[in-house]
Amino acid sequence: MNQTRTSAGKALFGIACGSFLAVLLLGRSTSERRLFESRSTQFREFTDTEKHNLLLSHKDFLAQSPERQQQLRDIHHAALAEPKLHETLLRFGDWWKQLSRSDWDTWMTLSTENRLTFVQEHWTTSSTRRTSDQVEIRFPEAYARRLPTLHLTTSECLMLVSTMVPEQDRSDDVQSDLQSLNSNGHKALRLNLFLFEKIQNARQSSEQVQKATAQILALKHILLNDLNDAEWSTAFKTAVRPVEGRSWEVGWLTPIVYSIFSQCALKLGSDLLQEFPVSEAQILSEFEKITSEQQRELMTMSPAQAKGRLEFLAQTDAAEGPEQLLLQRYAEFAGHQDRLLRSVSFGLGPPGGNSTTTRPNLPPARRQSSQEP
Repeated sequence: MNQTRTSAGKALFGIACGSFLAVLLLGRSTSERRLFESRSTQFREFTDTEKHNLLLSHKDFLAQSPERQQQLRDIHHAALAEPKLHETLLRFGDWWKQLSRSDWDTWMTLSTENRLTFVQEHWTTSSTRRTSDQVEIRFPEAYARRLPTLHLTTSECLMLVSTMVPEQDRSDDVQSDLQSLNSNGHKALRLNLFLFEKIQNARQSSEQVQKATAQILALKHILLNDLNDAEWSTAFKTAVRPVEGRSWEVGWLTPIVYSIFSQCALKLGSDLLQEFPVSEAQILSEFEKITSEQQRELMTMSPAQAKGRLEFLAQTDAAEGPEQLLLQRYAEFAGHQDRLLRSVSFGLGPPGGNSTTTRPNLPPARRQSSQEP
């Protein structure tokens, strides 16, 4: 954590320095020259890694609009004047890096007021994400009025996805992977990812619809009776009562079920990443390994988001054996989860045939894709 905060502080300092470089280089007064000489001395005393971070921050600053540059200057001055604000900014940087790519994409579409609401709703969950065995499930807006946040354990995640993907429906590769994985969290993640692979590649038939319908109704029974979160189960019982036995019952249940599976996958994947901590040097070295196109893409992102992508690649390198393959599969899911969820129709993919994209048996080489979270 100290290392992360130190890095965040250096990045903030780099942005601040970058905001003044153009003015300083053109400055003519004695005070401006003295300030420039002081900054130059500081720069020469930096390590190579610190110099690299500073130059990246400066380049990122120059790429911003004039309005955004002024915002960064204002943030810098405010942080210097208020130490508590500086600490909050560091914490916000740590929190931001833990969000999924879909959260980042959602953030970009929100107004300032809605962004504040987004932080309030996600802050507590994110701050406990590294250490908690609990998975918090939040439901789509149409359901959230009646369904509170659901709290699951990793064992319950495994129980639910095992019901949706029973042993007879698992491929030989999945069975082999499950035998090589040790924790319930890893096994639940593998089955969740396999479930979404099936969604993407499935072709509908009456038999498959009947099977998926039976599985979703079996899940309803578990959600009503077998979870530790009794408060949520009570609310769910009240919410489901008006649709029970109706022709649209399964259709009503489907978004609930796949909200659970997708958020379990994201939480378990995030936990898996935390098992492979990496150094700043390892993160920076990943930049040289990716393609020129991927490098350019990174340079258009915020420093925190770009670092998060590189950190993921470094963590994948640090992983070994079945966990490394599991991380690669998780990366592909995290990059495409919104499209996968939009394709859900009783868990069988879009109506009328295969999904619009094809997926190989194994995920593509990670250096060929920039879809990591």
